Amino acid sequence: MNLQRILRLLLLANAIFMANGAAFAQATTPAIDVVGIKLGMPMADGVAALKANNPKLTLQTENLTLEGFDQPFATAIVAKQPMEGGKDGEEITLLLTTPPNHQVVWGIQRTYHYVPQSTPSLDNTIAGLRKKYGAENAFPLDTDPRFMTKTVAWAFDTGGKMLGSAQGKALYLACDTYLGNHFTPTALSNDLYGVGHPAQCDSIILATATAQAANSAADGTAVVSNLIFKVTNGAMYRASLDATRAVAVAAAQAREKKQAKKVDQRGAPKL
Repeated sequence: MNLQRILRLLLLANAIFMANGAAFAQATTPAIDVVGIKLGMPMADGVAALKANNPKLTLQTENLTLEGFDQPFATAIVAKQPMEGGKDGEEITLLLTTPPNHQVVWGIQRTYHYVPQSTPSLDNTIAGLRKKYGAENAFPLDTDPRFMTKTVAWAFDTGGKMLGSAQGKALYLACDTYLGNHFTPTALSNDLYGVGHPAQCDSIILATATAQAANSAADGTAVVSNLIFKVTNGAMYRASLDATRAVAVAAAQAREKKQAKKVDQRGAPKL
């Protein structure tokens, strides 16, 4: 690839970066937050919200070193407080968009662990989720009492408007695993290397809550031991990923061209 082509790729990445500023603002959905942390929050604001929610959380940053970037950059913030001393525990992960875009929160996952003396009822937990996020439209509550783990889900467009139930369910089935896998580091690496993904996940906000419950030994009431809530903005992530990948690809191609030029300068072998 010649130098002009590489420069065009870099200019494209920059254009994506500039356009995404408006896209990120539109994708921010104030009604969908997790303990005050909102999609589209700048990284520093997300960290501040974590500390405000629970000052006892221990924070760790996950970083990635990628060709084309001068220094490692953050891809996620992981905050934890273990269950100890009879106190509840929690883990919160913030997924961050990557350079050259501004780094903002595109995904949030919170896992809350209740000690036995503070387990809320399953009914109250589901009611609380519906009060905050609305009636689920992507995955309805399974009322079969034989299954104690309950999942509900919501699907929105990138403006925060709730989708119809049929469309929401189809998107949940197609995208919950794909988007949810990004709370592990390997998913981003796979995407950067061009592994395929469900295209319909690029234009939605998906929220999922899973309550792991059991019958109380005291009276048989279903109580929640662990509550997992996650929300992701697929459009925000895809725009960021494409810009990051364009820079990395251009850098790799420039390096390969330079190496090829050095090899060519050696001339032909003496035969």
